[in-house]
Amino acid sequence: ERIAIDQFLRLLAEIMGTRRVLLRLNYHMVEFLLTHLRWLPLPMTPCKDDLLWLNEALICNMRSIPYQFKIQLTPLREGLENYYVK
Repeated sequence: ERIAIDQFLRLLAEIMGTRRVLLRLNYHMVEFLLTHLRWLPLPMTPCKDDLLWLNEALICNMRSIPYQFKIQLTPLREGLENYYVK
């Protein structure tokens, strides 16, 4: 399955039974926040490398994984439900 990060976050929140507000920020807004608000006591402080990572297309070819690791892949929703609900 190919899924965008915002779709993944919505799916995950739905499965976990929580409601979250997703804000769509552009690159320059996030860069400004990272540069000027680093003094905030956040549990996890992002850096500019994290920002670059968010802009990249992250695609993983999963075709060889079942053969290499001897596992059965499941659809994303089913796998997340098994992990978070059970």
